[in-house]
Amino acid sequence: MQILPSASLAPYIKNYTIVTIEKDLDNEVFYPSGYVDFIVNISEGYAATIINGKQKDTPAIELLGHLTLPTRLSVAKGTSILIARIYPYASALFFSDPLSEFTNYATDMYDVSLAENRELYGRIMEVPELSAKIKILENYFLNQLKKMKRD
Repeated sequence: MQILPSASLAPYIKNYTIVTIEKDLDNEVFYPSGYVDFIVNISEGYAATIINGKQKDTPAIELLGHLTLPTRLSVAKGTSILIARIYPYASALFFSDPLSEFTNYATDMYDVSLAENRELYGRIMEVPELSAKIKILENYFLNQLKKMKRD
């Protein structure tokens, strides 16, 4: 299921996608999309990415940087994720670290800002409706834009 962002975020975020895996996937190949994906595991199910031969379990919140090579994915049946697909030109507006550090890498956002991202995840997980989860994520991105504008 894909949901369009608010008008304020439409120039920066292509869409929000909710994906629920219906069968176990093991070592499934996916190809570069040209986007940067902010991924929230909303089911606490298991997923792992394999980029450049290195496997990394998907954390609660992950930033999947711009990929330039095919990547592999293993996911357990029943895992649901919420993805904010960010246009590559807009990524620097949301994250203070140089985006080159995220290229071909899956970053645990707790490593970037533990308190802020743990709070974000807690708020997303305490509401049951997908629309409410997306609203929380939208507010996060709007706040990031304001913060980066000041910087």
